[in-house]
Amino acid sequence: MDIALASSAPDHAGDTDLPQLIAAAEALGHRAEIAIWDDPGVDWKSFDVVAIRSCWDYTTRRDEFVAWCRTVGDRLVNNPDIIEWNSDKTYLQQLADNGVNIIPTMWDVSTRAELGTHRSWVVKPTISSGSANTAHWTTAEAALVHAAELRAAGHHTMTQPYVASIDEIGEFANYFFGGEHSHSVRKPPLLTADEIPESGATFPGGLSAVDVDASVIAFAREVNATAERITGHTLVQSRVDVILDETGAPMLMELELVEPALFLTYAPGAASDYVEAITRSGLTSR
Repeated sequence: MDIALASSAPDHAGDTDLPQLIAAAEALGHRAEIAIWDDPGVDWKSFDVVAIRSCWDYTTRRDEFVAWCRTVGDRLVNNPDIIEWNSDKTYLQQLADNGVNIIPTMWDVSTRAELGTHRSWVVKPTISSGSANTAHWTTAEAALVHAAELRAAGHHTMTQPYVASIDEIGEFANYFFGGEHSHSVRKPPLLTADEIPESGATFPGGLSAVDVDASVIAFAREVNATAERITGHTLVQSRVDVILDETGAPMLMELELVEPALFLTYAPGAASDYVEAITRSGLTSR
C-alpha cells in the first residue's frame, strides 16, 4: 500500500517517529513517505491511507486543517469526523456526560466563584497541543488573569484543579493501534507552578516505558469505546492520557486522536503494529 505520513513543514524534521514508521512500512512491503498537509502539490488521492502524524501547527489553523481532512476523506487516520470532534478539548464534556471520569473542568471562567476552592489550577485554551499557553497557577487571581488574557486573544478556555498525583506518580500515556493496546509511557510533571512553559518545553527527567495496572488499561479501553459511540467511527489510533484521582481510580487527562507523538523509541515493535493498523484501515476504506 502507498502510505502518506502527514506532517507540517516546520515540524517534520523534528518528528523522530517518522523514520521508524517509514522503515517499518518498507519491512512490511508497503511504501511510506512524508507529505506536508497544506502543500497544494500533494495528490492525496494517490495514497491508500493518509495517517496524521506531526501536523502540530494545526492549532492555529484549525478550521483550515479540518477542511483539509474533509478533502482526504475516508482514507484519513483517524476519520475526519473524529478529527473535528477531538481537535477542540470541549470533547471532554461529552465524554463526562457519557460517564467517563475526567478532571472537573470549568469552561471560560471569569469570576472567582467559578473557580471553586482548590489548592491550585491549570488554565489552557481548548484548542492547543504540546502544553502551549498552558500554566499551573497557585492563586485564583493569576488563574483568572491568564484565562482573561486567553479569551482576549480569541481563545475559549478550560480551567481544572491541579491533581496532586501528577507530582507523585505522573501521567500515563496509553497507546492503542487498531483497538489493541500497544504500549504505555510515563510522563513526569511538565508544568512549574506560576510559570508559562517555553515553547517546545520537554518533560524534566524524561519519559519512560511503563507497565501500567490492568485497571488503567481497562479504563482507557472504555474511554476509546465511549469516543467511538459518540463519533460513530472506529478509532484506528488513540492515546489515552490517564492520571489517578484522590482515591487511586483512573481519571482521564486527555484523549488524543489527532496527532499524538508515538514515543516509538520506548516500544520496540510498536512501529510495525502502527503500520499494520493503518493499512488494515486503508483496506477497509476502499
